[in-house]
Amino acid sequence: MSNTTQALSRIEAILDDSSFVEIGAGVTARSTDFNIQEKKAPSDGVITGYGVINGNLVYVYSQDATVLNGSIGEMHAKKISALYDYAMKMGAPVIGLIDCAGLRLQEATDALEGFGTIYKKMSIASGVIPQITAVYGNCGGGLAILSSLSDFTFMEDSKAKLFVNSPNALDGNNESKLDSASAKFQAEAGVVDFTGDEETIANGVRQLVSMLPANNEEDAAVSATTDDLNRACPDMAAEIADPALALSDIADDNVFVEVKASYAKEMVTGFIQVDGITIGAVANRTALYDEEGEVAENRFLQLRALTRQRILLISVMHLKFLYLHLLMLRDSKLQWQLRRELQLQVPSLHMHLLTQMYLRLMLLQVRLMEAHMFL
Repeated sequence: MSNTTQALSRIEAILDDSSFVEIGAGVTARSTDFNIQEKKAPSDGVITGYGVINGNLVYVYSQDATVLNGSIGEMHAKKISALYDYAMKMGAPVIGLIDCAGLRLQEATDALEGFGTIYKKMSIASGVIPQITAVYGNCGGGLAILSSLSDFTFMEDSKAKLFVNSPNALDGNNESKLDSASAKFQAEAGVVDFTGDEETIANGVRQLVSMLPANNEEDAAVSATTDDLNRACPDMAAEIADPALALSDIADDNVFVEVKASYAKEMVTGFIQVDGITIGAVANRTALYDEEGEVAENRFLQLRALTRQRILLISVMHLKFLYLHLLMLRDSKLQWQLRRELQLQVPSLHMHLLTQMYLRLMLLQVRLMEAHMFL
């Protein structure tokens, strides 16, 4: 294992206490070019292994910037690639904690081959298991692609840098003029989903893993809740101007996990739980939204590929009032769930009748889809 505690402490902050089991602790750099063997490389600069988050199995790797600046070499890449093989076999999410100087130049084509192998493994895993990347330090050049290949990206908001070309390499720009590698810039550009300090990131990853299915063959995530499904939402009428507030109001324990909150602010996407069941939410703050809003919506809806089995989707839009409809596919308990949703207490009789109408229409649509697609 690496002698430093930072890479390991980041893992321990995310996983349940004492649950981490390291894989490949004895692996080190194999190359001898440019006398690189004279530099100690414990774990070849990356700690890999598995553990649990609220009882859910996850695989995790954490790069160690104190070992050859966390650069990716041949064995470094092989450890990450092997971790993906284990995760795919077990059907469990992969969490990558990035703090890296990029390609290890001394290993040349061996390191380049390692980059390509990681890209391949991530592409194969896309839509099969959730992939979460958290950028704590540098994530530049070819390594920045790992962030884009992930389903969700977290970024530390003060020290982390995410870039393909550094701000100073852009024509007519410098870091003091526009820091295009900063968390703020990348979040507003839609590249990063969540930002915050290291503690916020750790808590956010834990929360997200608990709300997602482990793989595309599992049912939607379900959590125990004490929140009353039939409780009233008296402030709903005042929240029409901001659907993020409305979603928080109807969610269990008023928790709404908004994805890409800084990007395309006219569109709101994220996750809530209703009666313990995870639901994807899409809403628009304005009657009209631009291309970025459409991109944000489409990107979020593509994540439904992770839940190919049953899907429960709430879409909330406001024009003159709030619309609510449900879509659940391939669920034998569909009618039961709809009956429970119809018991929701709403502040307006008009809204209640509209909700019932939408539910009935969606029930008919689902029945037709099941008759043609799933029988």
